[in-house]
Formats: sequence, C-alpha cells, structure tokens
Amino acid sequence: MASGQGWVWCGGILACASVAVVGLGNESAAQREPRRPYPARLTVLFSRVSDDRVLVFPHHPVAADSLVYVYDEQQVVAFDYAGALRWRVGRAGAGPGEHRTVSHQVLDHRTGDLWQYDLGNGRIQVRAADGQLRRTYPAPRTLFKVAPLADGRFVATPGGGGGTFLHLFDGTTGAEVRQVPPPVPEYRDPQFSDAASTKLLACPSGHVAVAYAYASYLIVLPPGLGPPVVRESIDPVPPPRSVEISFREGGRTLTGHRRAPDSKLASRSIACDRERLLVLYEGTTGDPGRVVDVYRLSDLAYLGSIRLPESVNFLSMHGDRLVAIRLDPVPALLAWRVTWP
Repeated sequence: MASGQGWVWCGGILACASVAVVGLGNESAAQREPRRPYPARLTVLFSRVSDDRVLVFPHHPVAADSLVYVYDEQQVVAFDYAGALRWRVGRAGAGPGEHRTVSHQVLDHRTGDLWQYDLGNGRIQVRAADGQLRRTYPAPRTLFKVAPLADGRFVATPGGGGGTFLHLFDGTTGAEVRQVPPPVPEYRDPQFSDAASTKLLACPSGHVAVAYAYASYLIVLPPGLGPPVVRESIDPVPPPRSVEISFREGGRTLTGHRRAPDSKLASRSIACDRERLLVLYEGTTGDPGRVVDVYRLSDLAYLGSIRLPESVNFLSMHGDRLVAIRLDPVPALLAWRVTWP
C-alpha cells in the first residue's frame, strides 16, 4: 500500500497543510492487512452488572486515576476499581450540574477533571474528581464531541456536518480560536462528518486522535495540533454516503440528510494511552465488539490485535487499566489491568 508525505489539495479542503499519509492508495479499500495477535495480557479487576439502581443505560465510560465515570440515566456515576459505587451526581434539567443529552464525556489529563458536552443544553460542563461542578462553557455552535488539550484549550467536532473537521477554543473564555483543516477529501461532502459519526480523544501524551464509526480513517494530530498522520484501518470499509430525505414538520415539507442504509460500521469505540491507540473494531470481524486493534500513536503503525473476553460497546483506558461497557444482553461495566509487551 502506498504511503507518502505532503498530500496537499489547495482547493480548500486541506488548506495546503502538510499531512503524513499512511496507506491511502486507491487500491486500499479492497485490501485487508492480516490481523496478528498483540502480546498483551488482561487481568480482571471487576465486572459489575446492571441492577435497578445503576448501570440501567450506561454510556461514555471514562477511566481516571482512582475512579471510573459512567453517564447513566442523566447522572454521572463513579465507581472505584473494585467495582464499588462511590457517588452519583446530576439529574435531568437545565440548571447548573443538570443534564439533558450528554453526547460525550472525557478526562482532562492535565487537571483530572471530567468534561461533558451536554448537547441538549448546548453547553460544556467541567466537573472535579468528586463530581462537583467547576465551570460551564456555553457552546457557540452545535458540537458533537469535545477534548481538552494539554495547554488548557480544547477542540471539538461540529454536529450536523458542514464540512469542517475540528474547531479550537480558548480554555478561559470558551471563544473559538480557529478551525483545523480537514485532512481527508471526503470532507468535500459537507455531510461526511455527520454520516461518518466522528470519535474524538485527547491522549495523555498530548496527541489528539480522531476516528469514525462508519469510516475507516484513523487520524492523529501531534501535541500543538501539528500536521496530522492519516491512515485507513487494517480492515477498511467504504466511506459512508449521505442521502437526501424529505419529511413533514409544521405542515411543511422539509429536506434533510441521513446516513445511507448501506453504510457499514467500522468501529465502536477508541481509547489511547501515551503510546498506543486502541480501536474497538467492527468491520468484517466475525465476532464484533471483541477485537481491539492496536496502533502506535506516533505514526499509526499497526502493532497487533487483542481479543477481549466478551463483546463490548465502549472503551476507555488510563495507564494500565482498560474499562469497557457492555450493553447486551444485560448492561455491565468491566475493567481489566493490562500488561503490555
């Protein structure tokens, strides 16, 4: 598969930015790099199954120093690494510390705070390690995912498409500073990011990782948001199409877009530490949700794959601890200690 430096399209989509490209030749969509085992060992820390009090509909796990945070039924719920419930905060509403629809929550590796993007209330809420609300940023536009950076600023992916890639915001005022140019040509379709469903993470090394639920691109930006490294996953799927739809609202016929029904799911979740990017892959695997592909964070070289003990839906990683949420058949929160080679 071809690789090269300086893939530049000066018609607007890449804004003449230098990009390191790995394996993006025209033939790549038809190729599949064989998976090989990655010699990591998983040791169970805990497995906590849903009951009528917690883990009713869990999402967005976040592994931190001593706690695991989960967004569950419009609350933030914290567990220790023995699986014991430590606290829960929040409720439905628009007041301080309340939630409507949280579409993303992540750890600020610089401060240890928990960041949440509340799409329903159009704001970012930042919580301390004990769950108390520290500050709130009003979202100046509709966002989808947010990630705090090592320098105190934060980046976000836009919601609803629009053809933009990442937006950089001031960490004090919340004002938008600039946009990061899209590194792949699919952004010429303004609906691509919405159809592909972007995944965004800030890693403890300062790198920013981007992947997609319905596209095979993996993108890593170095600390300071320098030129990104881009590659397709080892088991690629075709990029998603968006299709135009008509619907009735308020007595009017309106036109919108949605992901085409033939779009193929590429990945369920991503996680990263200082050296590795983990991709919970779906694609063509016969047992979706169990295969975790491991890439070197600095250059996205494929290192191998880990097979989890069971199928899961979401991942998070902190140090040598890997956390997952399983949704079916009964929701559960799982945690392992990872011994890396």
